[in-house]
Formats: sequence, C-alpha cells, structure tokens
Amino acid sequence: MGTPFKDLAKLFDNKINNTNFSGDSINATAAPANRPGFEFQKVPAGTVAAFIPLYTSVVILSLLGNALVCLAVVRNKRMRSVTNFFLANQALSDIVMTILNIPFTAYHQMVLDWPFGDLMCHLAEYMGMMSVYVSTFTLTAIALDRHRYIMYPHRPRIAKRTALGVASFVWALALLLSIPYALFRQTEIRNGATLCLISVASNDLWFWKYVALVTFFIQLLIPLAVISAAYLRIYLKLRARGNVGSVMAQHQRANNKAKQRTTLKLVLFVAVFAVCWCPLNLYVFVTNFNQKLKSSVLYLCLHWFAMCSVCINPVAFAFLNKNFRSGLKATLRCARVNDRAKHSRNHTSETFQ
Repeated sequence: MGTPFKDLAKLFDNKINNTNFSGDSINATAAPANRPGFEFQKVPAGTVAAFIPLYTSVVILSLLGNALVCLAVVRNKRMRSVTNFFLANQALSDIVMTILNIPFTAYHQMVLDWPFGDLMCHLAEYMGMMSVYVSTFTLTAIALDRHRYIMYPHRPRIAKRTALGVASFVWALALLLSIPYALFRQTEIRNGATLCLISVASNDLWFWKYVALVTFFIQLLIPLAVISAAYLRIYLKLRARGNVGSVMAQHQRANNKAKQRTTLKLVLFVAVFAVCWCPLNLYVFVTNFNQKLKSSVLYLCLHWFAMCSVCINPVAFAFLNKNFRSGLKATLRCARVNDRAKHSRNHTSETFQ
C-alpha cells in the first residue's frame, strides 16, 4: 500500500482512536439514533488504507464511464433509441449516486465522523436510495420494452416521447419512495464524534423494520422477479423460433441471432446489478432483525462491492456493444473536429484584426 494512503489511514485511526464504537455506522437501516446502548465499531487503519484507493477508483471510473454513455446518446442521433435512452437514464442515476452518496457514505463508515452538516445527512442517504430505485425501475422498463418488441413484433415500438414519460415517472416514483430515508435522519454527537444516524425512537423499532422490509421487496425482489420473467419468456420465444430451422428464411435466422445477442447483453447488464447489490441488501435485511450480526468491516466490503456496479454498468453493456462503441467514437471525433474548427476560426479572426 502506498505511503500516502498509509498516512491518511493513520490520521483516520488517530481521529477515532479514543472512541468506543461497535456496530454499523452508516447503514441506513442499521439502528435508530437514540437506541440505548447502541455503539459503533472502529474500522482498523489497515482496512481504511485498503479502501481509500478502492473507493477512489470507483468514483473516477464511474464518472468517466457514465459521462461517456450520456454524451454518446445525447450527441449522436443514431444512438437515440429507446433502449439507449433508458441506459443513459441509468447512467445518470449512477452519476447522482457517485457524486451525492458514495464519498459521504465511505467517509462516514471509515472515519466514524460526519463533518458535512445536517442537510447532507438527510440528502446523502436519500440520493443513494433514490438512485437505486431509478436503476431497478429502469432495468425493469428495459426488460418490458424488450419483451414487447420480441413477443409482439407486429406492434409498434414505444415512442421516444413515451420513453421520456416513463423515465420521468421512474424518477418521480423513486423520489417519493425514498422520502423515509430523508425524513428519519439526524446528526448526533457520540463520544465526541458527530454521526449521521436514523432518528427513530426506541419504541418505533418495528416501524423502521417494516420500512426496510418494504424497501427490500419494492427496490430489489419485485423488479428482479419481473425482469427474470420477461427475459425467460424472451428466451423461450427466441429458442422456439430458432427450432424452425429449414423453414425459416436466412434473414429471419440472422435477425433472431441479433436479437438474441442484444437480449443476452441486457441480461448480463441486469446480472451485474443483481450480483453487486444482492449481498448488501441481504445484509441490511438480516441485520435489521438480528443486530448481533452487524460488522462495520463486512458492511464496508459489501457496500464497496455494491458501488462497483456504477462503474461496471458502462462496460457491461455500452462498451461491449459494437454499435455503441462506434457511436461513441463518432461523437468524440465530431467533438475534436468542432474544437479544431473553433480554434481555426479564432486564429483567423485574430490574424485579420
């Protein structure tokens, strides 16, 4: 591990060395702020030193990759399909997560301090939950659009205006469902450190457990069930078409293969999201009903693994898609040409002044 990271880890370690913590510091459903006797676990300096570059890499790669996805869809008219529009919407939610949640959550978990104020205590968790809702609902919209396209080929594809309406509804619903994670938060001083905690009274513990349970189902289980059912029907439909064999014309077989490749990439996209997020969601769900299983280091590992999805997403579909890569290259070439033309005009203007 590099010296700068070791020095920074020692600084973090000294900051919390004289505090007595046990538990889960930033997990939104970890425990109420005023639960009697609840404390937090100190994260070892070596663990902090390991996770600083890991989180830094996630933030940089996420901002770069998702910004390129959005740029390619916005700047290239050929890339403005309904599916790509939904993927750009997913990328935008990942950017929101990267900017307004990941740095604050990682710092709070590693340093066990919240210097960002009461407003960010409410906003950071709210933005994180909202971003996950947008991601799961967007993946569901992609699966249902693909299901309609494959299962009912003679029906018209949904219009771009309709896709914009769906995306707007997804964001509005995500903002609404995430409200409890903004309302029931507060900063509180524990053992000399300011923490961002849940503000649910001890006699309302079951209320927050129900909130966590409902979130687990609406945010993860139900969307993944709908997505799985949609892609299963698509798989069976395409396989049935492929079995026609000699009766099917060659161009129809080629068309089916292209649809299978695209559908497989979309399934991969969903699989990456599910694999990254399921462990963290299961941990949050289980520890809400069994506080003894809490571990700050385990939570930090699972949280980082879940955050990896925001930088893997652009690679999982966009950069593995030949058409998307071609569109991105065309967009970047166009941007370079425009910059050169602008520079040339400026130079000519200066010459004749």
